[in-house]
Amino acid sequence: MPSKGPVNISMIEGLRKTFEEAIGNSLGVSAKEAIIFHLRNRLGGDPFQVLWENPLAFYKELETIFGSGAIFLIKLFVDGLNKKFNSKHSPETFLKFLTANDKRLLAEWHKLLENILTQTKA
Repeated sequence: MPSKGPVNISMIEGLRKTFEEAIGNSLGVSAKEAIIFHLRNRLGGDPFQVLWENPLAFYKELETIFGSGAIFLIKLFVDGLNKKFNSKHSPETFLKFLTANDKRLLAEWHKLLENILTQTKA
């Protein structure tokens, strides 16, 4: 895996915190912890670092574990991002990046996340 620079660490932590809040607030702390536990085990490490570095691998594991429920979890996550950062992104936009097998989109993925996660919180 590429080394994590200061920006990457900040973005990964932002993803982690927002995912945990969105899923925890919607499904409860136990469900959130179970989801993260299974992702960590299946991905062999920090699921949020994988989400940052390889969104397709993250989504494939989410789908392997939860089937069509993976889309629901992404919708909860995007809703959480939108509420927390007062943004208006669609789950479909995120799914485009999460399901793309195109490394050229990685820079766009990072830019999207950086734009959201560096906004002033609502």
